[in-house]
Amino acid sequence: MEVVACLILIHENNYLDRSAFERLYAESEKLSAKILAMKNAIKKRSSNNYVNEETENYGF
Repeated sequence: MEVVACLILIHENNYLDRSAFERLYAESEKLSAKILAMKNAIKKRSSNNYVNEETENYGF
């Protein structure tokens, strides 16, 4: 994720101390896991036809 890459760059350039980096990195791992779980749940539901959406023809 872009956030993790930025955190690493910020830490490497000494804009952030080690404890703050570790706390923010741990939070980013939690957020990544939640996003992945949500993504997988959406995929599972859409493959089971729980999510139905009519397509609209916009004339493109």
